[in-house]
This record gives sequence, C-alpha cells and structure tokens, in this order.
Amino acid sequence: MPLLILYNPVCGSHSAKSFTEDHILPLLKQYNVTIDLVLATRYAGHAGELVANYLRLTTDLTLVLVSGDGTLHEVVNNYNFTGSQAVNDHRAALPQARIAVVLVPAGTANALYSSLFPPAKEETSAVEYKLRSLRAFLDGKERVPLTLGVTTFLPPTSGESQAHPRTAVSGVVTSAALHASILYDSEELRHEYPGIERYFCHILNE
Repeated sequence: MPLLILYNPVCGSHSAKSFTEDHILPLLKQYNVTIDLVLATRYAGHAGELVANYLRLTTDLTLVLVSGDGTLHEVVNNYNFTGSQAVNDHRAALPQARIAVVLVPAGTANALYSSLFPPAKEETSAVEYKLRSLRAFLDGKERVPLTLGVTTFLPPTSGESQAHPRTAVSGVVTSAALHASILYDSEELRHEYPGIERYFCHILNE
C-alpha cells in the first residue's frame, strides 16, 4: 500500500515540519518502510486537495498525517469516504478508496488523537507520546475505524436566497453556538498564543 506523508507546517506550534524530519522519517527508515511522497500543505483546504489528487492514482493508501484536527477534517471533508448519497457534489466523483490514517498530533488541542491515545503516566517523553500512533502502525497493531458523520446544512427559508443545501463530512467534532464562536475568534490569537491557552484568553477578554 503506498505511503504518503502529509504535514501542516502552520498548525499548532508550527513544529510539524521539524518533527517529521527529526523523528518520523528516521523511524520509518529504521523499519525499512518505503515512503512514496512527503508533502506540505500551503493554504486552507490544500490537505484535502492533495489527498484527493493522490487517490486518483490509487485506491489504497496509508496517510501519515502530521497535523491537528482541522487538517484531518479537511481530508475527510474533501472526499466521500462514507459512500453516502447525501454527499453528491465533487467528492462523489472520486472512486471509493481504502485509506489508513496514521495521525501524528501537531495541532493545538489534538482532540481525536487524545481520545485514541490518552496520555499515560509511564510515557517517557512528549516525542514518544506523539509517535504512539505511528509505532502502532509499524508494529502491525489492530486498526481503529474512524467514525464519520454527514451533516446537511439547509439554506435560509426566508428571503430570496438561491443557496442550495450543503453537506459536510466530519470525523472529529461539529461545533455549535458558543464553542464554534470561541474556536473561530481564537484564530486571531494563534501567533501570540499557539497553545490551548488562547481559547481561555478569548473567554477572559470577553
């Protein structure tokens, strides 16, 4: 199965590139794993485009994704992994694929990774914690299916709106109300506070 490494250089503390070069590539070399391609995202939505383009060449793929929850959301939202008839836009035009995602946490909160790999007291280092998913893949441990949900957003019923219903595929969390507002507004604080503390700064500033 082809192996693609994709990292987001601006997520979290902007350490995805260095972590890939310093830890992921050497570990894969140690296991004699062939890497087909190493790519970096360059703009919002780019991760989904890159994976979708790669899946036009193969229907089986191992994706080592060095990112946060948002980049994973881009990937699953740009491709109809669910096979659902509700997802009837450009995503449905791509062939159905079998994809294994090896998630390496490089984002701010890394909610999905934390739920799959809860921090353990005996963890030796932050680096080893981040490599747990990759080591599980290399050691051939049982894979965990990623549950996806399809949400349909209906256009306003009032006025002269010509908008059509929009569908979104979610693999992490669908936010609403205050939670969504905090996440959206906290982006202005990302450079000053790259960690989860920026969410609390936003609340205090309110």
